[in-house]
Amino acid sequence: QYDNLKYAAGMKCKSIGFLNKFSPGLPLYNKIEVIISALSKKLSEAIVFAVLIDGNRIPVVTCNNDNVIKVDCRSLEQKSIYSLVTGRILTAFANQNNLKLIKEKWGFPGEKWDNINTDLELSKALKYIQEKGFAENIEGNSLYSIAVPAVGEHGEIASIGCYAPLFRCGDQKRIKILNELKKTATDIKNYF
Repeated sequence: QYDNLKYAAGMKCKSIGFLNKFSPGLPLYNKIEVIISALSKKLSEAIVFAVLIDGNRIPVVTCNNDNVIKVDCRSLEQKSIYSLVTGRILTAFANQNNLKLIKEKWGFPGEKWDNINTDLELSKALKYIQEKGFAENIEGNSLYSIAVPAVGEHGEIASIGCYAPLFRCGDQKRIKILNELKKTATDIKNYF
């Protein structure tokens, strides 16, 4: 950004352009909202589609379900990028420039993720997620969360996550959620 508040072509400009593609009312946002809403209904759980912009996890579409007991994803938004599985996915699949921004903004995860406090520990955790192709977490014996990446053809990174009460997520349901997330990620990445 120049002193006159105008942007030159570069990473910041690219990030703004990428985020603008997901503005409510635009065709891409509308398509993704329909897909995420359908997935939420199919799984009867909360689903979040988030993107990585300048080292930050930006939730673009959030769909809750109609269950009496449900996860309010808005309550999760103020957490560290490392606390949420969608943020861990975005970090694991970030390019080197974005990973540097994440570390500058958020530091090391520490208590927010397995007491990771060094570059070596963080690299191992990110590599583990990359190899598995998903991140999952159980928080406080009550919240189960799982997320997968959706990587665009030009390296744009997004994540799709499911947040659900743990008591509804036995082994079979977890497998179903993971398979549906992967299928949805494949469908969505073709749009951006």
